[in-house]
Amino acid sequence: MVLRVTKVLLLGASIFLLAGCSSMSMHSGGKSGQGMNGAQASGINGPANFAGGNQPANQTTYYFAFASNQVRQQDMPAIHAQARYLLSHPKKYALVAGNTDARGSREYNIGLGWRRANAVADILRLDGVSSKQIKKVSYGEEKPVTLGHTEAAYRLNRRVDLTYHDIK
Repeated sequence: MVLRVTKVLLLGASIFLLAGCSSMSMHSGGKSGQGMNGAQASGINGPANFAGGNQPANQTTYYFAFASNQVRQQDMPAIHAQARYLLSHPKKYALVAGNTDARGSREYNIGLGWRRANAVADILRLDGVSSKQIKKVSYGEEKPVTLGHTEAAYRLNRRVDLTYHDIK
């Protein structure tokens, strides 16, 4: 067990150092130079920019750096837009689902997914969204969007998915 943890930590430290040396884009718009220091938002149907109370894409995804639950500053406008939408639609709620890549133990990944979901939910609450309109869940590594053991696959699985639902 100790040997496995040591290997995971060494692998994680190596990847973290390599990621810091490169600049990669996670945005579907293809912007470069945005790095891997936190999360980045891109909706399934495009960026999470909406105004005038229009419903955003049903799912928005925020990507995270390895072993991080820090939301990037550049994602704040998208999350604030999510909050404005929820404030103007009291019969809707957001399901904020934290996910991780396959590295780490099941317990660690459930905890990290939970911390990622909380990071996004906390911003919504600070913007005035009622706790009744926010539901959180951590799937850990259980719901990958892609399979594989490459950095590209891991990067896509380190995320929070925010989806809208009707309050019953």
